[in-house]
Amino acid sequence: MKQDESGHGVAVGDRSPNRLVDETSPYLLQHAYNPVDWRPWGDEAFAEARRRDVPILVSIGYSTCYWCHVMERESFEDDAIAAIMNRDFVCIKVDREQRPDVDEIHMTACQIFTQLTEGRASGGWPLNAFLNPLTLEPFLIGTYFPPQPSYGRPSFAQILENISNAWSTRREEIVAQGNRIATLVKERLSADSSETRLEPSLGRSTASGLLQYHDSVNGGFGGAPKFPQPVFLELMMEIGWDQPAMRAAILKTLDRMAVGGVHDQIAGGFHRYSVDAEWTVPHFEKMLYDNGQLASIYAEAHARTGDPYYAEVVRGILTYVLREMTDSDGAFWSAQDAEVNAREGGTQIWLPAEMETVLTEASLEADLDFAMSLYGLDAGANFRDPHHPDAPPSNVLRLRDRPEVVAATMGLEPAEFALRRGRVDAALLAARELRPQPGLDDKILAGWNGLMIKGFADAGRVLQESKYIDAANRAADAVLKKLGREDGGLYRTARGDVVQIDAFLEDYALLTEGLLALHLATNDPIRLEQAAALMEAARVRFWNDERGGWFDTQAGQSDLIVRAVNMNDGAVPSGAGTMLLNMYELAQRTGKPSYLDGMQWAVAGMSTGIAQNPSGAARSVMAVDRLAKSDPFRLPGMRPIPVKEPAAEPTKVVASVDKGDGAGRYVLRFEIPDGQHLNAHEPGGDTPEAVGLIGLSLVEVSGGEVQIQWPEGTPWRDGIRVHSGMLEVPLVVSRETPESTVVFMVGWQACDERVCYRPEEVEFAIRP
Repeated sequence: MKQDESGHGVAVGDRSPNRLVDETSPYLLQHAYNPVDWRPWGDEAFAEARRRDVPILVSIGYSTCYWCHVMERESFEDDAIAAIMNRDFVCIKVDREQRPDVDEIHMTACQIFTQLTEGRASGGWPLNAFLNPLTLEPFLIGTYFPPQPSYGRPSFAQILENISNAWSTRREEIVAQGNRIATLVKERLSADSSETRLEPSLGRSTASGLLQYHDSVNGGFGGAPKFPQPVFLELMMEIGWDQPAMRAAILKTLDRMAVGGVHDQIAGGFHRYSVDAEWTVPHFEKMLYDNGQLASIYAEAHARTGDPYYAEVVRGILTYVLREMTDSDGAFWSAQDAEVNAREGGTQIWLPAEMETVLTEASLEADLDFAMSLYGLDAGANFRDPHHPDAPPSNVLRLRDRPEVVAATMGLEPAEFALRRGRVDAALLAARELRPQPGLDDKILAGWNGLMIKGFADAGRVLQESKYIDAANRAADAVLKKLGREDGGLYRTARGDVVQIDAFLEDYALLTEGLLALHLATNDPIRLEQAAALMEAARVRFWNDERGGWFDTQAGQSDLIVRAVNMNDGAVPSGAGTMLLNMYELAQRTGKPSYLDGMQWAVAGMSTGIAQNPSGAARSVMAVDRLAKSDPFRLPGMRPIPVKEPAAEPTKVVASVDKGDGAGRYVLRFEIPDGQHLNAHEPGGDTPEAVGLIGLSLVEVSGGEVQIQWPEGTPWRDGIRVHSGMLEVPLVVSRETPESTVVFMVGWQACDERVCYRPEEVEFAIRP
């Protein structure tokens, strides 16, 4: 990176700086001496493009983005390409971490554009969008463009020339395309305000849906590349921990991530993601938001299991953050780069000879074979740099299995294993710190600090270690002092003495969550007051009075083509979903029903978006589940009539599964007490009282498939269909493998002539 130790741009050769040289963002400063006449996002750049009557090229990325670095070296440092950019465009650089609102609009546009032109939606960084200067509507959007035609793509220079020519000769066509894309972006980021019924079982059904994507061999969800996705784990842990299949999936994922190369085995902390399905080779950048969330997840897993390995992982994360990601006042920095000297993982990878030298110089020759076996170097290389084929094969350090399993295979007692591993790690880390280090993005971001404050607070509470709570308190004080506004609001970011950019909903939501975690850990009433004050400041700025719920940005931002409403959780949890959880927590801790009233109104306004993509809105689903368990009649579409507590405990329905006539056939049997009935799978009904009825359902399945065809039931009153007496339903069960145990859960609701009882669920296991 072309920065000095203070983070300011440094001249390259005889080049003069461009307009980014006075910015504070490390990403923008990386480009301050490009021959491209970059400008920051803002009115000055827009006005210049309108004056010159040329399109805007906005290039979005972040300081630790590997492919951003590649495109800079290949194109933005190239004088010939820069000349085209300067001649035919006004060029703008955006740090997506400073301006997530600008990034969200253009990433959505990229997904829409690639779906229209390539048949599949895609996106990533660097994100390069070409805009109409009058409307700021994007008309062509892509990610990485190569300097020469390759990867099935034209060269960047060809793209630039084609767009410039089209702007001169076919402008009406370009303007129309930009308007079409902008219309689709506005539709996608302006949530449907209609109210949709949300079932009390939404949480369980969403968690069960996630389970279908779980990799039962390697943990995680789906194949390569594989991301930690802590929000999925958070939802499954809260809602499905009591289910053996769900709990096993959570623990499998936590174990496999922890032993993999995506977890920095000697320095602590987690890299962004793994390029393979086995968690071995990471994309080497480290992000504060990942480590904050994973600290909380592993702490909660330790609280639920008592597993000492999870406590070890938590301590490793927090030790790393305190050592390498913490400012002098206690606030946390944003990220570390994926590359060193243009080599991915240049600091972290090892050759066997390097390890031998380090351990020999540390007088640990006796531990050399142990170390080679411990971290897999005795099994051959696991890393080849795809961008530098001349580099020798090397190793990302990873464990074969959990430490106690590895110790047993080595014939070592756990204490001896831990002692030897500890001294090997200390020697390797000391040697690694003498290598060139990855670039540091030392921005302070309000929302990301909220996630890390929560990680420290959760860990301190669970592990009962005050040093972590002290670190969380120190960070909270630093962030509130540095980023707090006199009017009670927040700024988004600070670097050095420069504080800038009004905070977004994400910042208010995640920092409020961090303060609530601190309150839970300390019972300090000041933290609760601060959380409530931030909630109120956010309500003034982001609350949607017309439909309920939250906008991501404040009103009146003329540099945005849409005021986005987004409840989908990405690598950083959504502000809207997190705010729902915060409202619930504040209601519980303050006893004020106004928070639940607001939450009810927000859930109603967000209900259609949640129902359309519940797994994408995992935090919103968690909030719906909490609301359903505390007061289900606050959910949209529910009525207070159908479900009532009976005066006396009713006789229970008995459900069982019996073997059928072979070939995977079974019979699901319900013994329904006299005077009661079960609502059919589709109860129907044409009265308001029928709206809240819950029918027979197959809630979730793991280990195979269950085919079931529910009977229609018999008409009762008001068009409602029911079952009574003895009900037998045929099942066909197929296993993933001959050894698989198929686990499934069935739900129902029983009623009598006067009331309907609370819904029930029962789990069955069909073993080989």
